[in-house]
Amino acid sequence: MSIVSVGTLQLRPGTRPAIVGATASPWPARLAKGCPAAELAPRMAALHALCAGGHHAAASLAVRAAQGGPPVVDGPLRHALRLAVLRDHLRQIGHDWPMHRLGRTVPALSPLQAPVWSRGDEAALGALPGWLQAQWIGWPLQRLLAAWQDDPDRATWDWLRTAQTPLAALLGAWWTELQATTTPHRPLPLAAALGASFIAPTGLVPDTGPWQRLNDAGAHPAHNAGMRLMSRLIDLLRLAGPTGPEHLSLGAIDAGAGEGHAWVEVGRGLLSYRVRLTDAADGPCVADVALHTPTDWNAHPQGVLAEVLAALPATGSARRARQLAMVWDPCLPCSVQDGATTIASEVAHA
Repeated sequence: MSIVSVGTLQLRPGTRPAIVGATASPWPARLAKGCPAAELAPRMAALHALCAGGHHAAASLAVRAAQGGPPVVDGPLRHALRLAVLRDHLRQIGHDWPMHRLGRTVPALSPLQAPVWSRGDEAALGALPGWLQAQWIGWPLQRLLAAWQDDPDRATWDWLRTAQTPLAALLGAWWTELQATTTPHRPLPLAAALGASFIAPTGLVPDTGPWQRLNDAGAHPAHNAGMRLMSRLIDLLRLAGPTGPEHLSLGAIDAGAGEGHAWVEVGRGLLSYRVRLTDAADGPCVADVALHTPTDWNAHPQGVLAEVLAALPATGSARRARQLAMVWDPCLPCSVQDGATTIASEVAHA
């Protein structure tokens, strides 16, 4: 069952995160059961707001696989997913980062100015790298990507020190603080996401996010909050570049007996669907659907976020807890507490 938008994620330093006010009802399955197979993807997209593109793609692929057909990942599907994740990154970096750091938006960082925000055609995608270089990065994008691949820490320091952009200034003033929050590197394997359980053999639950893409064999460990934020920026640059259409992994498996499994990488990490179909008078319909969202992994009480949060002092750590919420970007409402006092609430984006 997905926990997205079910209850509120409560972050209390010194303890592990908890979902409060949640219902035990597997609501995606209840809302999908009995619907025609062709209607599952638009129904799931309508339920998941800003993650709509990823849910539409994953549900579509799972249905194709459950019907025994080849789960073709065509150009339009990749294009729609790439565009959705680009916009998610632009929103988080251009709006959420300055709001968290400064308590206000920065007009020069507004994602609304990006070419792909209101248009999704090839011309808009072609204009995005130049816009990012001029407005956000201040370096040629390939220069920063190549430097990051060689040495992420040094590349980040060099960029923050020399780039004359509002984004570099924002992160530069914040960087030492972000690096002080260390985070274990425990990437999520695809097999676990498609499996019935997401408890690893060690009892520890991995996490998922833009710091670890399945198609990125040269990914570097994200050992602190700062590098995890930079990983999102690097993910944006890779998606904007010429290899962007192939950067995100998506696919499906025919599990037999009318069941299909699918996975799609979205802005927050890996999203997986398991769909079982049955025959009805009007054609195949959904007998059951189960999904694991990135937040299911990232907010798990045995996950990486939980481990970092539990290690913080119980009082005086609310600011760092808010940073953790921003890094993992949970897609449900989030409250941050200092001791017994709620000091901040984050509104869900999806």
